[in-house]
Amino acid sequence: MSLAAYLTSANTSGLFELKNDGTVIYSRFRQENKLTNADPDLIGCNFFDDVAGFENAGDLRRIFNNFVRSNKFTDNLIFECRFADESVRVRVMMVRAIENSFPNTSDIVILDIRNGTY
Repeated sequence: MSLAAYLTSANTSGLFELKNDGTVIYSRFRQENKLTNADPDLIGCNFFDDVAGFENAGDLRRIFNNFVRSNKFTDNLIFECRFADESVRVRVMMVRAIENSFPNTSDIVILDIRNGTY
């Protein structure tokens, strides 16, 4: 089953923790402006290949990869998610976090996608 249906034009909103390669380690979608329960089915999936159901997910992947390679701790932008019959403007916020699990630390990016441009 394709997980692309999770992030559709009707529900282009959620909070995701991603590894630097885009692997989902935590996810919650927004419905009626409230976060839903965490979805364990998405853990281990690639956000850009399996979750983002919009046609230009590759554009967001490039923005994400540029953020990962940068020295920025935060970034936010307006992004137009293109679907077959419509486009949905979203605000994308990325925050770099570090998970400290001694002896290895790993970088995590918190990706917050919200409908509209508020």
